[in-house]
Amino acid sequence: MGGRRWWLGAVVFGAIAAMAMTATFLGAERTRSATPVITVTPASVPSTSEEPPVTLPAPTSPPDPGPLKPGGLDELAEGIDLGVVVRDLDTGEDLHAHNPDQRFDSASLVKILIALDALEDQGEPDTAVVGMLSTSDDDEASRMWSAGGSTRIVVTWAERIGLADTSPPRDPNQWGATLTTAADVARLYQYLLKAPGGAVVLEGLEGMADHGADGFDQRFGVPVAAGERHWAAKQGWSCCTDHRTTHSTGLVGHRYVVVVLTGQPVSTSAAVARARVTEIAEFLLSGR
Repeated sequence: MGGRRWWLGAVVFGAIAAMAMTATFLGAERTRSATPVITVTPASVPSTSEEPPVTLPAPTSPPDPGPLKPGGLDELAEGIDLGVVVRDLDTGEDLHAHNPDQRFDSASLVKILIALDALEDQGEPDTAVVGMLSTSDDDEASRMWSAGGSTRIVVTWAERIGLADTSPPRDPNQWGATLTTAADVARLYQYLLKAPGGAVVLEGLEGMADHGADGFDQRFGVPVAAGERHWAAKQGWSCCTDHRTTHSTGLVGHRYVVVVLTGQPVSTSAAVARARVTEIAEFLLSGR
């Protein structure tokens, strides 16, 4: 009996010990499972000290490049006559000006004056003026030019707007030979923003067709350089006297007036002349 009691006691003791060990093991498992799992991401790193976390400064936009450097534009102007104005309408500052008072044949740029006169002094329908401007229609421009007294249009509106260096052509039948400057064209665009007929004129410039009524490709210069920004543009071209005239002017992003007037060699093709004006406009708007 004594031996049997000893054997039973040993069995009981062993069972109790095994249960205790099992409870300890399960307790340890429950402890590990209860511990939260920390997932480390670049935006969430657990702190290992009492110090507060370091807050990095928010990224900032690149600084304004400031006025453009003339050296690059001088290089682009090599071998051509070039007049440029880039005006910030928010500040009134000319961010760049290159030969702003040099006179050029206006070519189709004078159609802006013809349009203003047709709207305000001739009672021409808005749709006719918008169509003339968007396709740069020479026939319609000639009709309105004659109806408005030809050279009287340039004299009257240059005085009204304050275009000091804009003058009518010597031959009243050649409206494209009106003379103007980059500074005067920039002033003209500022006038359009407040003139009674300005909204109609700008509607025509915002709706500029890819090709003019004469088939000329109008997709160069300011509209190309503007990218995805809003633009309103009037292009000008003519050839050939002693040079090829290729101009691109307009408003960009509701903030900048951009005027690029060029007189290029007669030997320059229309495509090359347009490409050069586009390169200049892209340079002027780079970083803006």
